[in-house]
Amino acid sequence: MATITLKEMLAKEMPPWLSGPWGTKWTNALGAIFDTLHTETKNAVKERFILECSDEAVVFISNERQIEQSPGESIDGWRSRTWAAWDTWKFCGVDYGVYRAFEAIGWTPTLWLTSPMFSWPTIWSDDANVWIASAYQWTACPDGDDVAGHGHRFWVLANGYGIGYTTDTWGDPGTWGDGGAWSFANVTADEVDRWIRNIRKWKHSSATCPAIYMAMTSGDWPPTFIDPSGFESLPSVLEIFVGEGT
Repeated sequence: MATITLKEMLAKEMPPWLSGPWGTKWTNALGAIFDTLHTETKNAVKERFILECSDEAVVFISNERQIEQSPGESIDGWRSRTWAAWDTWKFCGVDYGVYRAFEAIGWTPTLWLTSPMFSWPTIWSDDANVWIASAYQWTACPDGDDVAGHGHRFWVLANGYGIGYTTDTWGDPGTWGDGGAWSFANVTADEVDRWIRNIRKWKHSSATCPAIYMAMTSGDWPPTFIDPSGFESLPSVLEIFVGEGT
């Protein structure tokens, strides 16, 4: 069935005394108003649907569903991830959800963590640059509480060097000379805030993540994940405070 606009319909249906030059101008103007209203009403409805909406609306829908745009991610990529929000949010509250959040910003979980049904590895691989170490893995926990059962605690350990982050060091001009990491040289405060939000958003509500520990030289990665005790005190490792209240 052919589609006809109100403007076209009025041009056919008007009586002779409204079909002259002035009558035609009037019916054309009236029809155009209602045709525009019809078109914009349809467009307004489409703005509610992530696969149909404009690029501007993607921002609002994605924010409402708490799916943040990753650094360098296109609008179409963000649109697709927002459309899959239901599949994403079902992993909220488990480590896999935290890993997926970091993977979205370019951090790489190791291969055995690419499925939520992962099993304990027989050989630890160093192909990853982010790990979650629970209190049960530490002989000496960084917070000084070595009783693993005291709360659901975990620390995020990351290979900043492998991700591509760099630091000023204590051996640079104007700093102390022990070679330890001093501060990030190519990471913004907004990026660090994003790391912290990822943890707070996707972790279990009863879990606590006191800090992220990030190795800034290749020689300090990977840590010993059977017992990572001492990783946090290496000179090249930076501590990013997340907070006991997370």
